[in-house]
Amino acid sequence: MRVPTGSEQAADLAVDFAGLRLRTPVIAGSAGITGTVEGMRRAEDAGAGAIVMKSLFAKEVCRVAPTPRFRVLRQGRGRDRSFALYSYEQASEWGPDRYAEEVRAAKEALSIPIIPSINCLTPEQWLDYSALMEQAGADAVELNLSCPHGPHLMEGHDVTREMIEMTRLVKEARRIPVIPKMTPQLNNPPGVAVALERAGADAIVTFNRFTGLDIDIETERPVMHGGYAGHGGPWSLLYTLRWLAAIYPAVTVPLSMSGGLAGWQDVVKAILAGATVTQTVTAVVMGGYGEIT
Repeated sequence: MRVPTGSEQAADLAVDFAGLRLRTPVIAGSAGITGTVEGMRRAEDAGAGAIVMKSLFAKEVCRVAPTPRFRVLRQGRGRDRSFALYSYEQASEWGPDRYAEEVRAAKEALSIPIIPSINCLTPEQWLDYSALMEQAGADAVELNLSCPHGPHLMEGHDVTREMIEMTRLVKEARRIPVIPKMTPQLNNPPGVAVALERAGADAIVTFNRFTGLDIDIETERPVMHGGYAGHGGPWSLLYTLRWLAAIYPAVTVPLSMSGGLAGWQDVVKAILAGATVTQTVTAVVMGGYGEIT
């Protein structure tokens, strides 16, 4: 997220988000870039205001990361070319106890807020995993029921109902802020956001990536191991801004925009549309941690 030179660099960019004080409105989002303390430190050094850790999944098969995990899809010709980042990155390779150790290590090593991200299948798991994160010193917890190739979307779960119910369940049991992450694959995102706020959400993330499918016409097979994969990139910016602007007047909790951010101008657009903070992943994957600066 390269910023303009000049007096703007000295501006105070600090924001309050879900009861947390962030030095900048740019968060390093949940992905491989935030999977370890080393990666989180690089994000902090580049200017990130907070970290959302790579997600911890209760479903153990999701902790395996086959390679290749990324494919850059380029379309168009010449100056009109665009790209999408197509990824099947899966979850953190660690189980809950080892993941909690990394939360503790991150809290000791870094000075910015650390937000673990969890994906569970039963109410008991949501309570147990969120308790582990709180005990490890997490500043907040992100509820990730919206992974584009995760069990909730791919196994026919009623994602909207489950997201609302689990937000209420975790919020009633935990003291730290609870932040659900919405899928963009909804008929009525503002209505879901209102329901999440009523369930106790301290903030809401809009959105996770879309579920995509790409096919190799030579082999006649999907290009990624699981067939379906996450589909994101700059092309999704206007879609995300559109719904962000619709959600903003419907809720009072802060919004974190994720999806399509490619430069500092996009961060400004997100804030103008109603976001308190933004999250970036694709820009860092494509250009390195310096893109946060």
